[in-house]
Amino acid sequence: MHKKLKAGCKVFNGLAKNKPVNLLRIFQYIFLMALPAILSVTSCSEAGSFARSIERASGKDAYLQHDIFSARIQLTFGGKEIIFGNMFIETRGDRSRFEFDNGEVMLFDGKNAYASSNELISRLPRIRFEVLTWPYFLELPFKLNDPGVNLQTLGSKTMNGNLIPSARLTFSAGVGDTSEDWYILYRNPQSKLLQAAAYIVTYGQSVEDAQKEPHAIVYSKYREIGNVQIATEWNFHNWTLEDGIMGRAIGHASLSQLKFVSYNSVSFIAPGEYILATLP
Repeated sequence: MHKKLKAGCKVFNGLAKNKPVNLLRIFQYIFLMALPAILSVTSCSEAGSFARSIERASGKDAYLQHDIFSARIQLTFGGKEIIFGNMFIETRGDRSRFEFDNGEVMLFDGKNAYASSNELISRLPRIRFEVLTWPYFLELPFKLNDPGVNLQTLGSKTMNGNLIPSARLTFSAGVGDTSEDWYILYRNPQSKLLQAAAYIVTYGQSVEDAQKEPHAIVYSKYREIGNVQIATEWNFHNWTLEDGIMGRAIGHASLSQLKFVSYNSVSFIAPGEYILATLP
């Protein structure tokens, strides 16, 4: 500590005595001291550009002009049919609703998840996971600048044998049911649309366990509706950062009958007989 203070005094003494000063060394020192801040600003700028390019290509502004997005969804995972019915997603909020063809309903009212019957909970024990996860996958291209979202570019990473621009998405503490989830985003170099997203699911398990089995969702067959691009085919795969997606698809979702509807046609309020779905 004292040596550093003496060194600093010596510089000023030299200036006071009109001794020659090595300006190059001074500029080098200033640059090195400022380098972390410069890199941080550059990194933030790159991440912002990455996010904005996906948002523009996807039509985020147009999406937010509507009240509710609606689609028919058929989702299977691990050989099991999860959802076959109508999905409703609030565009400027967190609420969602799923109506199954047999009349059953599950929904998220912005705070709590509900199911219309115990039979539905028996079939889908993770109701809260279902009503939050699938809407988030659809809206992911529009969520990159949400409060509490942190984005860091990773350069080009391998996906389907090709090097694709990528970024890591994490969450600040206290965001969502768990802030320990993360995503690796892959942006199509030509269209700038979100091509894939690797992720872990910490719902009901530790981060350590979740990271042993990361998955990736691959988006395809984008369709335009009202100046908004929506991926109508989702394939789920096992994944590693080094190799990208691995093996055959372990899950699949198809979306059809895409449309935007008003609040008058959808309710996100659970009737009194609905059952509260608790966290694991």
